[in-house]
Amino acid sequence: MRGRADKPDVATRRIRMPDATQAIFVDRSGRRGRRLRWTAYALLLLVVLLLALLWLSQVAVVG
Repeated sequence: MRGRADKPDVATRRIRMPDATQAIFVDRSGRRGRRLRWTAYALLLLVVLLLALLWLSQVAVVG
């Protein structure tokens, strides 16, 4: 005799959609924020140094 499959569960549940404003990535240790902050400081320092070199090169040409 052939076996019979159980009837599928037709009970429906509402799918919970994630909140659109919910944080996607949460770093509770703060390491990521510190790394981003120091990277921004380093880039800002590089830009300031390049601008200072540009300014000094213009002063050297005129002077």
